[in-house]
Amino acid sequence: MHVHPYPRRTVIRAAAGVAATLPALFAVGACSSRSGQDIPAERGATLAEPIVVTDQRDKTHTWVVPL
Repeated sequence: MHVHPYPRRTVIRAAAGVAATLPALFAVGACSSRSGQDIPAERGATLAEPIVVTDQRDKTHTWVVPL
């Protein structure tokens, strides 16, 4: 009879911990993006149109977003 160095319950708990952690690691990795960081933006460059939002009190807010 072969005796395992770790009890089966310990191995299953470790595998469950890894399986529970992997989706969180992939989600954090998917949120990080390096695209566009190497290309320097032109000074003073902005979007073609400002962002205009009207809130629930009918107050209009306008933002000019730099690139």
